[in-house]
Amino acid sequence: MRRFVLLLLLILLTAAPVNAQSPVTAEVDRDRLSLGEFLTLTVTVRDAGLGASAPDLPPLDDFDMVGFSTSTQVSVVNGRMSVEAAYLYRLRPLRSGELTIPPIQVTLKGQTYTTDPITVQVEGGNAPSAGETPTPQEAAPAPDTLAGQDFFVEAEVDNSTPYLGQQVVYTFRFYQAVNLLSQPRYNGPSFTGFWNRPQPDQNRYTTRAAGRTYRVTELRTLLFPTVAGEQTIEPATLTIPGGFFSPDQILRTQPVIVRVRPLPPDAPADFNGAVGQFTIAAETDRTQGKVNEPLTLRVTLSGTGNIENLPDPVWPELPGWRAFESKATTNAGVQNGRLAGHRTYERLMVPGEAGDFTLPPIS
Repeated sequence: MRRFVLLLLLILLTAAPVNAQSPVTAEVDRDRLSLGEFLTLTVTVRDAGLGASAPDLPPLDDFDMVGFSTSTQVSVVNGRMSVEAAYLYRLRPLRSGELTIPPIQVTLKGQTYTTDPITVQVEGGNAPSAGETPTPQEAAPAPDTLAGQDFFVEAEVDNSTPYLGQQVVYTFRFYQAVNLLSQPRYNGPSFTGFWNRPQPDQNRYTTRAAGRTYRVTELRTLLFPTVAGEQTIEPATLTIPGGFFSPDQILRTQPVIVRVRPLPPDAPADFNGAVGQFTIAAETDRTQGKVNEPLTLRVTLSGTGNIENLPDPVWPELPGWRAFESKATTNAGVQNGRLAGHRTYERLMVPGEAGDFTLPPIS
């Protein structure tokens, strides 16, 4: 009997760590949603400290990660300090059906913990529009200067000799071969000499270099040169937070040189700076009216280019009429890597005399 009790105690003690609650958990704020909606995945690491790594997020083929944040809670009980870290990922499903978030691994004090997979039911609905979802980009080849470092950054433009007002895409890349304890801080250039529009979505992929696997994160900014001549885009910086006993690590890109060419000569006499591919259309809200009764003239510019910063149309003179302009409205987004949309102008036109009139063309 004594041997049996000792054997039973040994079995229970051996099994205790297996049955103990894991310090790493993963959960979502909703397990049923519609296509086009978002959910938040939270990975919680209890008793986190110097020996805890950031979650090793597996490939999420059915989701697009559109946001990330972290929070840390420190408490002291009976002189013992405990740290609880929460990693929050904002996800957007890419298709309807039963989707699975694979298990997530976290290394804590030399031991690896794995969460359970999470199943999410996505109902049919409207998929994100082209202006909201980035067009998939081909993975860029690894640079020659990537020689096995833990972290590396670089920046480039897709066109180093654009014309004045022509779109240029500035791309910042962050290569990481190891996990991070917290989210890095990106500080982009000021882009002096350019009108710029950052793209909120990120492109992610993996690449191999110097015998290591790197996770690559790309940030893109759309640029439109406003000054001709040689322009220097200053270095971008990425700050990787340190730990309790290690300082922050600051990574810097090389400056990027852009030689902006002036626009070709012999432009039309009424050209006023709209660089891109556009169409123009005009209409009135009605074709009959009364003297001193206003009608609305609506002019719409559509196409690709710096649609948000287009100049006003050239308004023709119409004798006997008074005109009152209103603020233009713009609907623009990124489609196939280019800024596109439409800009609408409205003008109140008040006839001062009766008769048949023809509104002249607008350019």
